[in-house]
Amino acid sequence: MKKNITMKDIADYLGVDRTTISKALAGAPGVSPKTIEKVRQTAEQLGYRKDIFASGFNTGKNAVLGLLLADMTRGIYAPLVESFQRTALGLHYSTILFYLNRSEEELANAVELLKQQRVSGATFISAAAPATLTKYLTDFAENGLAVNTLERSFVERDADCVAFNHVRAGYDLTNHFIDLGHRNIAFMTYRDISGTPQGRLKGYMEAMRGAGLSPRVIAEDNPVSHRAGDEVRIAYERLHQAWDQTDMPTGWIGVNDNFALGILHALKDKRIAVPGDMSVAGFDDLNATLGIPQLTSMRMPMDRAGEALAGLLVERISAATQTAFQVMLDYEIIVRGSTAPYPRS
Repeated sequence: MKKNITMKDIADYLGVDRTTISKALAGAPGVSPKTIEKVRQTAEQLGYRKDIFASGFNTGKNAVLGLLLADMTRGIYAPLVESFQRTALGLHYSTILFYLNRSEEELANAVELLKQQRVSGATFISAAAPATLTKYLTDFAENGLAVNTLERSFVERDADCVAFNHVRAGYDLTNHFIDLGHRNIAFMTYRDISGTPQGRLKGYMEAMRGAGLSPRVIAEDNPVSHRAGDEVRIAYERLHQAWDQTDMPTGWIGVNDNFALGILHALKDKRIAVPGDMSVAGFDDLNATLGIPQLTSMRMPMDRAGEALAGLLVERISAATQTAFQVMLDYEIIVRGSTAPYPRS
């Protein structure tokens, strides 16, 4: 049988004491970056895998990170989960995934489970980090449990945050249309919005006004849905309702890819060529390739977010006194066949 490599084996191989190896693998203060890199390279070379339970006997915590989500239906967080787990494993931590149904009781149960599993840190994703999470942060700190969040800022309570620049995304996508020669550009969204959609709309408004153009927002009164099929249908029906309005746009932006797909279907019903007569685009790059033509979309950097969240969490575990801060990530525009210059040459 293959021998399990221990920290002692690494220490013997490098000719240093075991304490140095332990600190280096944890990224603890007092060990030089050069030593940390050398120890981690040697550990990888020898095939070392951290024993999460053995480490727990010494520290009171297992080498395990909690990842808590409240949205599993859309699949938008799949790249984040994969990247988070891959990064955590590279730092010798395992990951436990928790699903919350957005209720206070579920949050309380999850917090208790985090304690029972003796996790070293936890990341709360978007809606899994409601305002009521604040009351648990002091308890987490006192119990040595590192915490960070995605899209929910608790920096004043020493919780790191990773966020997306939604305003910049709306601004950049609108300018993509403007650069193509479009001047009448509509933005379709829900009427009652906050957070991500609100930021995207704000960016659109800034870009339109900055170019001396009149914004045109088509708002839907239906409540927000997280089901792709519902959103495609909502946008499809809303465009049909707005069709009799004069001076139809040559460019359409959906608040997400599902809205953009609904717009695309409605334009086909009207025998409008896309992108010959009108151009369409959305956000997320989640379902953008399902359209014909495939949609231009602003891709959310979920993979980079997962990597950043796991890395920050492990760093916070080894340096608990570090001041909390926020990491802001920009979207990437993915240009496909649904947008073209107007009029098309």
